[in-house]
Amino acid sequence: MQQGTMVNTTILLTQFQDAYAKMSSQYDDILTLSRKRIHLCRETLIAMRAVIVKKGFNTTANEINFFKNIKHPPLRDLLFNKNLARLEWYCPRASLKKKERFLKQQLVKCDDFFLEHIDFGQYLQMKAEHLDELYFTRKANANPQFELQFSEIYDLEFNTPRDLMLAKFSAYKDLVKYIHNRLSDLPGEFYREYLSKSKLEWTGNKVDLIELIYAIHAVGVVKNGRIDIKELASIFETIFDVDLGNYYRKFIEIRARKIDRTKFIDALKESLLRRMDEADS
Repeated sequence: MQQGTMVNTTILLTQFQDAYAKMSSQYDDILTLSRKRIHLCRETLIAMRAVIVKKGFNTTANEINFFKNIKHPPLRDLLFNKNLARLEWYCPRASLKKKERFLKQQLVKCDDFFLEHIDFGQYLQMKAEHLDELYFTRKANANPQFELQFSEIYDLEFNTPRDLMLAKFSAYKDLVKYIHNRLSDLPGEFYREYLSKSKLEWTGNKVDLIELIYAIHAVGVVKNGRIDIKELASIFETIFDVDLGNYYRKFIEIRARKIDRTKFIDALKESLLRRMDEADS
């Protein structure tokens, strides 16, 4: 590959990875995030294609490196986000049991893909390289030994016999991890759904509840302390059907108290001791 091509495509890859990582903090909705990421992936691949078509490659090793390593991240993430968006769009919302069944069906589809292409999967798992020239250069496009994908048929300049397959393997592996995380979250989702129907109501001051939440977080008795304050606050908001607003700022106000910094916790202790005394008498 010409030196300018190597530099240009590497810069495009670095810019892509930086922009892709930043998007997680910019969008909370998973479908919006996926749509933005898909657009970024496509724009990056278009820019990379323009460089490759114009400058080309001067060694086989550089061509392999591009199609196996440099093009791979945006192509992988494009496929992953397209599948993720499709999964979230069609995932049942009304029934947790149907949601669980749907997610497990998606895992089966991923397994079917891995089994169908088990030979190539073993090649990747062994980190083999002896077929890289056949898999990751465009030489074989003139006399294809593989069934060509749709994109390969119509864009022989920017595809090889196996660069898309490589991206699919990585994308499906990421999708499997995502689905397993979704499945592991279902018990908590079921619990939150149940609590939301219980109609419990917090009738005290919101600042008192915030003080209690921070006290529980500080003592580390939920998930052995491996829970952030945002998740814990969200659980209490669900339990008591209350919006705590900017609890970070409220906690700063609690810390700024000159006296009775733990006013609600102290009141809890006094009430409990009084109940004990009344029970003993």
